[in-house]
Amino acid sequence: MKTRFWAPTKVILIIVLVVIGVLALKRLFPVPSASSAEPGIGVVTDPAKYATLRAQLGDGAAVQHFPLTIPTEAINVRFYYRPSLFQGGTSFQLRLTLPTDQVDKQYSEFSAQAIHSYIGGDTNVHVNLSDGVPTTLFFTGDNAQQSFPTTYEILVLGAMPYGDSNFIWNHGMTYGVAINNSESIVVYWLEDW
Repeated sequence: MKTRFWAPTKVILIIVLVVIGVLALKRLFPVPSASSAEPGIGVVTDPAKYATLRAQLGDGAAVQHFPLTIPTEAINVRFYYRPSLFQGGTSFQLRLTLPTDQVDKQYSEFSAQAIHSYIGGDTNVHVNLSDGVPTTLFFTGDNAQQSFPTTYEILVLGAMPYGDSNFIWNHGMTYGVAINNSESIVVYWLEDW
């Protein structure tokens, strides 16, 4: 008689434990919906958090081109930060609409420093060009494809491959800016994977 009583109880106990486990995993690793405020695990898009996160990145060469704080004259501010998770890489991107004279000044400064320059596209396009390097996706853009329109010039300020001879860009870091002079937009970006 005991085996008949315990068999259904064990099944119910296992089901309860599985449900609790699934709920716990959903809480620890939420899957964003299309209407979710946050676009992924650990992703930050609130511009109010920019200065704090920028400060945490330090003052290395890869972040020196980012402003320390969001300029007061900036409008249409968009921010995207995805910290490294397990083997995933870090993405840090800030998009600002600035007065034309500031955009012109930054374009002059950054185009003189650029080691690569691309018109429109995204990292998947750029890395496959002759002598191309990975860049970034347009995380702060308006299209679901996350590709820069041809009104943007993507200026690579630094590119360091960490891969091996089989695939030099298996891991690496690239950083730079994308500038749209016609709309006075500057996108500062950093990718580390």
